[in-house]
Amino acid sequence: MCHNGVRMKRLAVLILFTFLGSGNFFAQTPDLAGSYYHFSLAKMHESRQEYREAISEFEKAIPLDPTSGALRVEFAETLWEAGENKRAVEECQEAIKLDPESSAPHFLLGRIYSTLRTADQAQALDQAIEEFERTIELEPDHSQALYDLGRLHLAKKHYQKAVDILDRFSQLQPWISQAYLLKARAHIELNQNQEAIESLERSFAYDETNLENLKLLGNLYEQAGQPEKASELYSRSLDNMTDPDIRFRLALLLTDQNQFVEAVSILQELVTAFPKNVRINISLARALRGNNKHAEAAEVIKKALQDDPNHYRLNFELAELLALLGERQEAIERFLHLRDMSESNQRINAIDISLALLYQRTRQFDKAVELFQAVVRKSPDDEISRLRLAYALKDAGRLQEALSLSEQLLKGSIAHTYEEQPNKTYLVVAHAQMLSADNQLEKAVTLLNNQIAESSSPEELYLAASQLYVDHENHKEAERMIREGMFRFPDSEKMRFQLGAVYEGQGKLEETEAVFQGILKSHPQHAGVLNYLGYMLADRGLRLLESLDYISKAVEIEPHNGAYLDSLGWVYFKLNQLELAETNLLLALRLSDSDPTIYEHLGDLYSKLKQYPRARTYYRQSVSLAENEEQEKVQKKLTDLELLLGNKL
Repeated sequence: MCHNGVRMKRLAVLILFTFLGSGNFFAQTPDLAGSYYHFSLAKMHESRQEYREAISEFEKAIPLDPTSGALRVEFAETLWEAGENKRAVEECQEAIKLDPESSAPHFLLGRIYSTLRTADQAQALDQAIEEFERTIELEPDHSQALYDLGRLHLAKKHYQKAVDILDRFSQLQPWISQAYLLKARAHIELNQNQEAIESLERSFAYDETNLENLKLLGNLYEQAGQPEKASELYSRSLDNMTDPDIRFRLALLLTDQNQFVEAVSILQELVTAFPKNVRINISLARALRGNNKHAEAAEVIKKALQDDPNHYRLNFELAELLALLGERQEAIERFLHLRDMSESNQRINAIDISLALLYQRTRQFDKAVELFQAVVRKSPDDEISRLRLAYALKDAGRLQEALSLSEQLLKGSIAHTYEEQPNKTYLVVAHAQMLSADNQLEKAVTLLNNQIAESSSPEELYLAASQLYVDHENHKEAERMIREGMFRFPDSEKMRFQLGAVYEGQGKLEETEAVFQGILKSHPQHAGVLNYLGYMLADRGLRLLESLDYISKAVEIEPHNGAYLDSLGWVYFKLNQLELAETNLLLALRLSDSDPTIYEHLGDLYSKLKQYPRARTYYRQSVSLAENEEQEKVQKKLTDLELLLGNKL
């Protein structure tokens, strides 16, 4: 804030008083003129920061006009600027005696006390507050005193007083953006975040270049669950400033909102400017990963690791990316190396969870169970880890243990509402799935139906119930359940996708295609729908070029999705482009080496190529992974092939 306006006003009063005196103009002219002469010299020296000379001239001026309180205040301010705080205070006190109704000496005292650096800083601030309060008693619209008083109340943690005083200031000078920022900080301390947002929005309206205001407002938007507003705010600010922190915040928000292309663009510029900043490199890798650019993300992390090969977070990110790229053994080895290096229990826990999930994906179920059990022993109240353990037990063939654990988890949450227990939906669905795996479908569906009645947002429960019916080949009930869900959630894309899948299971191809085309109309980049529709056509040998187009688009969107690459290999197989089929099926296997369908497709490919021993190897692997009817179908292919090989021998 600027004090010059206050001082110039006081100077005008001083000059007028000097020449008019107290009504005896002609009698007092020589002494007052002399006083003004020395005063003028003092101001000249002060402007040149020649404080010793300025003080000397004031000391000559004051005896010539000893009753002028305004002259004393001017002298006090010069003393203060010269660092002579004690004498400045004394001159202010003398000015108050000479003119008790003047606000000027109180205001200057407030400024002096507020800037003093003493052993008892709190006392000095209290004295400053007292003087500013006296100032606005004498001059209620003294805007500078109001501003300084509000600022000091904030410093003293008198938050409501700060808000009230700064409100008064803003009524007088609404264009001063800094006052809204101070008031917002007081509101935040009072847990009045919405009022803080409103105050900062007013500040931003007057000054879009205030970086502190911008960051605080953006942070409040994020805390209030308004990321779109925060993104808009940061985007607007880029027109006026190039602050890297704002650009970084914007990139993180864009990543959270799945706007990965825009986030990557900003983060690549930041990495160029700050190549050794680990946080920026990791954020770029995550944005690339979100955009399914896993290989590019891995290269970013590898480059960052060149400067710090043992950096925990970088190694952790790279291990996860390697797993996504199908380099699972290398990922496991990197996680194990990280575990050996880590001393923090929190880090070891995070590594164990990632390792366990990786062991599950590589069908090393016993190792997954062992690690999840270790995590649960350390954190017995961690519901998500216990839930993961239940699924690992199920995958390991220990269904009764999985069922018992999922039941325990459900019992612990059943008395709570869905609002009180955020994980309750997952716990309900998990236990229903365990019951279904134990051939207790009716009990599983009853559980889900009961919870649908209790939940205010049971979309996932409807989807789970429908899928359980599909798993048990009861497509009629699966359709009924999903239609019931769609009645409550007519705009749910998940529901529409499930309906399409249910239709396909019933052989209703026209209905399936109509549903999926409807989704693509509103969401043309839906990779899951593109792949499903393309594979459905390819598997039946229908409209193969159209099928290829659908699947190619899906792979372009998610180039490291094993299922989509399998679909691409399969449509090439149907088109008799066997070399392309082999390339894509082998790549799919590298990414999804526990999918029995990929092994079956490779068996079919090598059978067609008359490479029968290789075909037999893949069929055998498919049989070991497949279940029920799928297993029987592949077993027949394997048996026929072995008969053929036997005859050839």
